[in-house]
Amino acid sequence: MYYRGDPSGAAQERDAQVSETVAALGELLDSDDEVLDGPTSYLIGQLAAELIGSASDAELSQMIVATHQQSSSPHREVAPQSRQSLLPMLSGLLQGVLADRQSAGQAGSPLTVRERVLNILAIEPRNPKSLSTEIGCSIATASRALSRLRGNELVECTANSDLADGRYVMYQLTDRGKKRQQDRFFGQLNYDDGISEADYQDDGYDYAQALAQLTQLIAELNDHDPAVAAELYPALDALKDRVDEPELRAAALGELSMLSRSKPDLVSAEQSRSWLDEMITLAQEENPLIAARAYYERARWTMRYHNADDSSIEDDLATAQKYAAAAGGPDGARRNAWCLYQRSTRALWRWDWTQAQSLARAASTEFDDLGEHHGRLASQIVGARAELALGKVAAAYDQLAEVVESAKRYGYKRQIADGLFWWGQAKILKDEADAREILDAAADLYSELGDQDWSAVAKASAETAPFITGEMDAAAARSLRKELEKTSAEIEKSTDTVSSPAHYWKAASINRRIAVLSAVAGDEQRAERAWKRALADYTESDSAEGVAETLASYWLANKIDPAEPSADVPSDDDMRAVAEQWDLTVPDRTIDLAVAEVSRVQSDPVDSIKHLLTYG
Repeated sequence: MYYRGDPSGAAQERDAQVSETVAALGELLDSDDEVLDGPTSYLIGQLAAELIGSASDAELSQMIVATHQQSSSPHREVAPQSRQSLLPMLSGLLQGVLADRQSAGQAGSPLTVRERVLNILAIEPRNPKSLSTEIGCSIATASRALSRLRGNELVECTANSDLADGRYVMYQLTDRGKKRQQDRFFGQLNYDDGISEADYQDDGYDYAQALAQLTQLIAELNDHDPAVAAELYPALDALKDRVDEPELRAAALGELSMLSRSKPDLVSAEQSRSWLDEMITLAQEENPLIAARAYYERARWTMRYHNADDSSIEDDLATAQKYAAAAGGPDGARRNAWCLYQRSTRALWRWDWTQAQSLARAASTEFDDLGEHHGRLASQIVGARAELALGKVAAAYDQLAEVVESAKRYGYKRQIADGLFWWGQAKILKDEADAREILDAAADLYSELGDQDWSAVAKASAETAPFITGEMDAAAARSLRKELEKTSAEIEKSTDTVSSPAHYWKAASINRRIAVLSAVAGDEQRAERAWKRALADYTESDSAEGVAETLASYWLANKIDPAEPSADVPSDDDMRAVAEQWDLTVPDRTIDLAVAEVSRVQSDPVDSIKHLLTYG
């Protein structure tokens, strides 16, 4: 046994013996023998055991480094399987002993779940379900450990072609994580990163009950006032990590994900994605309600932060509906209704107005059967927007007026703001004098909710309303353009993430209107610049429809003479020539959409300008 600090001659003799043991072991490991015979393997084991029992930490580190260098040397010829496996095995043994000595300052102290996760990921990437199986803990505990390690930038998500069905989230060590493990294994981890601290345990308080109550409270506030709910999100985020029950954790993660959408300035896309990854992990528990919510939230995250035209969105919504049907009951029906609602908004995005109406009506019916007014009103707004696009202004107007009144009775601030905004668009098309007042109210409410992008868009529409109901002459166009340029600057400085397709869509809609106003004012160069910016923003938003709308607005603004009763509908070649002015290559579908849009609104020159300047 080695006694630290022993100054006697016995200690000096021990040091000499250890040095001889290290030298002998090194010589055996570096042998050129192709095959390790039984006696040699036995001797290596004996020498390693002597080192484990008597060597100092520094001497163990020295041996670990030597073993690592030999196993990874680029000059070493490929050895038989017995020697290939021996060096990593011996290195792992010595590293484990050294780590055990250093862990919490005591030999034999158990490794935390986080330490075990790092050790396994040092071998190869794993998904949370595999980690929980190998460690012997619940999947919720493994998920919690991964969340902590991800927050410390030691692990990250990675794609894995072997599990390409999208069910599993794979994790791997980051470069920082690899460096941390190397430092630890080689005895060089001389800083406290909290990973080796004991995993949290507290049997004296029922965190599950507290989490369930807080989740329910935030769910209600999410419906009524997301700005207030946002004040509680740090508590919900922290509390969910104190609970193992998958159902409670998934419900909390779902409300956090919803908050990140209803209040865009709350968290980054990366933080929102980490909540989603946790939920997808919990969905492996085969609980259909968890799976339905997880796939629904993944579709919503992709729509908001990645690509609103991604085909995986429809796949995820369909999968969510399948799990919702399997779950059954009111909760399953509620999730199915929200999937129908999202599919209706996607139909709007694709200009499939009839499909949007049909899906919105189906969602509204399901929400009505459940007595969920929040979802019903949201669906009715989508249906009204489709009617506006189809030219059914009067029907949309009446529907939106009812939505606003109902939302006020129930206190749903987001539905009030959305209802006011689209009701304001209907009022513009009906030449009603209070359109500006309605849109200003929507802008103020969006700002109160923390959605500065929509607030800016509503302000732009409010400024546009008097112009449309007025003479629409060059002087008025220049004055309005100046106000919209201020709004465009507000959107550029918005706190919403710049990677959001919705963010780019809103910016594009303002720039498109600036271009139309510049054309009305006769400022061709400024119009050209604004159309170019609009096309760039619509391209960033992954919207073929937005690009088509911009091409159509260029044609209408430049080809329609307000003194003439009608204008020719362009051919595909005409519209493609418009795109080529900006060196823009677009697919045939986009050209067809642009031609169809001109045909839809070009019959009356004044109405055409109205449609170009309202938000669509």
